[in-house]
Amino acid sequence: MTHQPMLGIGIGDALGMPFETLPHFSSALTGWDGQTFLDAPTDPESGYSHGLKAGQWTDDTQMSICLAESLVACPTYKPEDAAQRYLAWFNSGDARGIGGATRRACEKLNQGTPWTESGTQGSMGSGTAMRAIPLGIAYRNAYIQELREAAYQDASITHQNDAAKEASFIVAYVARHLALSHIHLPVELFASLLSEGSRVGNAITKAEKARTQDDMLAIGTGGSCYEVVGTALACLRTTQTYEEAVTQAIRLGGDTDTRAAIVGGWAGITREIPEAWIKQVERPDLLMALDASLLALSR
Repeated sequence: MTHQPMLGIGIGDALGMPFETLPHFSSALTGWDGQTFLDAPTDPESGYSHGLKAGQWTDDTQMSICLAESLVACPTYKPEDAAQRYLAWFNSGDARGIGGATRRACEKLNQGTPWTESGTQGSMGSGTAMRAIPLGIAYRNAYIQELREAAYQDASITHQNDAAKEASFIVAYVARHLALSHIHLPVELFASLLSEGSRVGNAITKAEKARTQDDMLAIGTGGSCYEVVGTALACLRTTQTYEEAVTQAIRLGGDTDTRAAIVGGWAGITREIPEAWIKQVERPDLLMALDASLLALSR
């Protein structure tokens, strides 16, 4: 079954979780079979240790769930509602691997700062892009400018930065395109959607030319929004199946869970997700129910 972006996000996130921050040449990654869900490492120097077990997802999926639930509950995207859901998640005691910019933004929200002023100034992290796919599904029939406005508003809740906003919009836009056409979006079309000299645009240009792992590594494997979006798009464009796309995203190392969450969400729209992986990921019922609810929306 296709049209399962939320399920795709959760599986990619959970598969990539144990390898977060590791370089592509680490023994943990080179020795991984590309199939098995693993526990988070217990040695902090081996990667981020969230204390998570095999199949559990991180903040990437958690924040995507918050946004999806907000979109289902409200007639249009309401940043006030989304911000309160992010805050409730932050205060739940189960915010797994939350980034610094998102943490600071939620702390401001806790202090009563309005969502229009809560975003961390200048942060180019991927905490906005990682959660943007539900916007693309909910707004698949809307004007592109409406999707852009919603993506920019959502990003600004946690990250007040043009690159972070553009990265969120592109992640949502690719999801929208895949949901409507089931074909890859020609990267050259992005030029008209991004600002001149955009870091996200430069990364996407590199993604268009990427064919090998070395090409993708040259884009950058860190946690900046433009590196994550660029490498994610390259992984999607150079693979044919869901498994290939997610595995490639993880084998690049670096921000493995976020990259694999985005790639998995995109690939889950048009490609079959292995049943064996569905059975092993945390709360597949919740993710599939959100997929059905998002697809029922028509904005």
